[in-house]
Amino acid sequence: MSFSAQVVRRILALAIIFLSGWIWTRHSDVIQLIVLQRPVLFGRYSQGHFGSLLIATPALWAIASALWTKRPLGPSLANSAIGITTTVLAILVITYLAHFFHRAPLYVETAMPTGKNYSMQLAGSVRRRPPNQTYELLFRDIPEQVRSYPDAPPGYNESTIRLTTDANGFRNPTVKKHYDIVAVGDSFVAGSNVSDDQTWTHLLGQAIDRDIYNLGVGGSGPPTYMSNYVYFGLNLTPRVALFMIYEGNDFKENVVLTDPLPPTVAERIDEHFENAMNSSPVRLGLQRLSHDLLEYLGATRPVPGYAEKLGFMPIKLVTAEHTMYYSFDPKRVIYLNYSAEAFAASPEWKATANILGQIIKISRDNNILPLFIYAPSAPHVVLPLVKDNIPAEQLRYFVSLKNKNIPAADVFKQQVFANLDSEQNVVLDFCRAQKIDCLALTDVLRAATVSGKQTYFSYDQHWTPDGNAVAAKAIEHFLREKNVLN
Repeated sequence: MSFSAQVVRRILALAIIFLSGWIWTRHSDVIQLIVLQRPVLFGRYSQGHFGSLLIATPALWAIASALWTKRPLGPSLANSAIGITTTVLAILVITYLAHFFHRAPLYVETAMPTGKNYSMQLAGSVRRRPPNQTYELLFRDIPEQVRSYPDAPPGYNESTIRLTTDANGFRNPTVKKHYDIVAVGDSFVAGSNVSDDQTWTHLLGQAIDRDIYNLGVGGSGPPTYMSNYVYFGLNLTPRVALFMIYEGNDFKENVVLTDPLPPTVAERIDEHFENAMNSSPVRLGLQRLSHDLLEYLGATRPVPGYAEKLGFMPIKLVTAEHTMYYSFDPKRVIYLNYSAEAFAASPEWKATANILGQIIKISRDNNILPLFIYAPSAPHVVLPLVKDNIPAEQLRYFVSLKNKNIPAADVFKQQVFANLDSEQNVVLDFCRAQKIDCLALTDVLRAATVSGKQTYFSYDQHWTPDGNAVAAKAIEHFLREKNVLN
């Protein structure tokens, strides 16, 4: 190799070393990560960004090393590529094999069992927690991520939670042969982040002196509501079934009732490896390392521009006796920003309405009275209370971190507040058309919030113990008004 060629190679090697350092100076959009509650490593990087840097840096070093040596460039680069490739493959293989030792899942989900003569074709799955378990958990209402809102204000009081599952895997002390009432829904029925004796189903059962079977399970939607209701609820021969519809999650694109096409071999393999990697102790260990160490480093650095761009979040609500804070993801606002006409025509609502219609038919065929409870999301309840305190530009910027296709700030703010009740009104119209009684909890939760009760957690989308108590009292009045307790 000539002297000039060697000099050129070493200059290139030094340039690549410089590049390998420079790429670490480029940080992620920290404000976006905070708003979306994504992990921030070293106070600067998203997990994906940091992972890319970990892969790119040794690769650049390997290239620089190959350029620096006097050996032929081709073999040197090939050796470096082989070393990097084998290392990555070894990590992937170890991560995959480790999934065979993964811990028990929080939920058990199986395909809808067959063999019973149901009145229609059912889709979805049966979902529940592991049966006969008791959990003691410490719940702290704090931001999900270490690097979060600057000077994050305090949330709801810290508490110890007791969560008990019965032989079926639902949140009940025992399983009896018969219940007067079954309650069906997601985590708002199950009672997320509250103790067994603080759920609205428990409080309601005490108030009306009736046995209520809680069929709620987190992470579920209308197809699972129907499957759990049919497979478990009907056998309990209830007189009344309460179906809670949560507007924050129940109108999604994946709400379908038809049986999907059987997965191909490639799809099954892809799903298997995705599940294996997600449940691997290696991955979980890296996540723990990230949360316990890497996310704390630089977590208290100032966030330039946050006050100007997003000073309203978390939302501060001052009442006569209390100051409360509420936060939520931009998607919660996006879910609410439909006109009634657009929502009624959407495939998400049509699919959900189809499932609700099937649930009504199943109930009536089994001489069960179906009643619907509409659970609003936190922004639906809180936003009207602080409308004048939210700058239009900040609201627009907040939502733009999740969806760029939105109008000018003043127009967008007016649009959001005009649409807040749209989904609720469409559901209420559906219930009237089906001759089904439906209770919307929005007004009672908002009134309780104005009075000084913190109805939702500050950093979690679910009801506090106070929120559960408000819901229980409102549902009690609803049942008595409809004269269904006699």
